[in-house]
Amino acid sequence: GGRAGWGPDAAGDLVLTAGAGDELVAVDAAGAVRWRQPLEHGPPAGAPWFDDQTAVVAFHQGGVGRFSLGDGRETGYASVSQPLATGPVLLGSPLLVAAADGALLRVAPPAGR
Repeated sequence: GGRAGWGPDAAGDLVLTAGAGDELVAVDAAGAVRWRQPLEHGPPAGAPWFDDQTAVVAFHQGGVGRFSLGDGRETGYASVSQPLATGPVLLGSPLLVAAADGALLRVAPPAGR
């Protein structure tokens, strides 16, 4: 295995991490890699937010992506007007993230495709 640059974060029976290879990786309890997904938006920021079937990940470059926990496919992306410093937190309907300058931003969760 490689070195983790982000994570690990538990999501049910999976652990998500991202390494220097610019990919999101899901590993199961036995240590087997379930899937790998290239990160098209650069390195993740902070911890992801999970629901039953997806992970919502913020990116330093300024966006929030939704990924299927089943196969790693990116199912939605919402661009944000500035670089992000933290992962998303659910606050009612919108997500709350902190920008690199410390501003708190409300972001609609990226819609699934």
